[in-house]
Amino acid sequence: MIHYYPLEQIHVAPDRQRKHFDGAKVMELANSIQSVGLLQPIIVEPGGSLIAGERRTRACRHLAAMGIAVRFGDDTLEVGQVPVVFYSDSELKTYEAQLDENIRREDLSWQEKAAATEFLHALRTRQNADHGISATTREGTDSNVTRVRDQLIVAKHLEDKEISSAPSVKDAMKILQKREEKSRLTRLSESVNVKTLSSLHRLELGDFRAASVDPGSIDVILTDPPYGMGAQSFKDGGGAVEVMHEYDDIDGDRWREMMVDFAKWSYHVTKAKAHMYVFADIDRYHYLRELFSQSGWRVHRTPLVYSKSHASSRRVPWPTMGPRRGYELVLYAVKGDRSVNAIVSDVFSADTDENLGHAAQKPVGAYTNLLRRSVAAGDLVCDPFCGTGTIFPAAQECKCRAIGFELDPAFHGIAIERLEALK
Repeated sequence: MIHYYPLEQIHVAPDRQRKHFDGAKVMELANSIQSVGLLQPIIVEPGGSLIAGERRTRACRHLAAMGIAVRFGDDTLEVGQVPVVFYSDSELKTYEAQLDENIRREDLSWQEKAAATEFLHALRTRQNADHGISATTREGTDSNVTRVRDQLIVAKHLEDKEISSAPSVKDAMKILQKREEKSRLTRLSESVNVKTLSSLHRLELGDFRAASVDPGSIDVILTDPPYGMGAQSFKDGGGAVEVMHEYDDIDGDRWREMMVDFAKWSYHVTKAKAHMYVFADIDRYHYLRELFSQSGWRVHRTPLVYSKSHASSRRVPWPTMGPRRGYELVLYAVKGDRSVNAIVSDVFSADTDENLGHAAQKPVGAYTNLLRRSVAAGDLVCDPFCGTGTIFPAAQECKCRAIGFELDPAFHGIAIERLEALK
């Protein structure tokens, strides 16, 4: 039965599911009610607590403030009155009705829906301890079990700013999954004795500058160090690759200090005749060419060009304006007139590997291409910035031994898994 009820006696609880209302849409609804009348009554509890229809209530209050009466059907109500239906049931049924009203009208934000779904699931579980997620799904307004499960998971993390600011439940779940994967890999990095992983290869967690490497022992250095240009902020421009972990592309004085140390270290640890390949940004190439030259290397005047074969490996410095970067540069340097195995093009490409979670990950084929230019079976190669460990499968394919150093425990964990896979 419909009753005409004073707006001032309708109470809106502060913990209702919907927290945010678009003011423009409330005004549109108020104009519609003034023009054609209120088509649906507001649902309240007998004491006046609102169950469903808060947007209608807000619109009607706006009209009442301007002295405008609400029309409902053939009746014109007194100013400040609205049609209501009293609804009295259990807390669970009331909450279900409120959630159904919100979802079927202007949808809740994903954060509000997740919190409401979690609370509804808790109410049902309180009534029946065996009530599971599938049962909540069957009885609720969302028929997708995975989506309901994800809502229940992220609802527990809504106080986390990074989670609550995600654009969707799916994106919030990705953040949680990335964190869990990073935690797993970090635990792996801490627990595995890397000395037992391989009799050919050596992997260490830490800075190359603090590592023990025999002077004059390395045949080829092949590495992809930080570019010093904030590349961690680049996007893939279309969701082509899921990056599991963030990385720090250090810049400024930190980057220059590291490169100065690297240039001196690289010359010290390599044999009298050696080669070096260093991936580099175009803005940094001339600086690095001069730096390595001063350290004793003979650097090729122009860089090698690595042409990326697939869009998933092409990053976008300007995410909304493009273009995708389809190539990267490689500094090539020689020590002691070491000859190459063959004269080949300075432009090369490689098939893209599955991305293991590093935005700057290079495919094994790119490393193999470069190593084959320079190494003989049994040579010792080194990557002092080894990331996810691309150097190890590439060295194995070229019948070489490899040394790799990595600062980040999560990337070190990925490199451990790659070494284990080589067994």
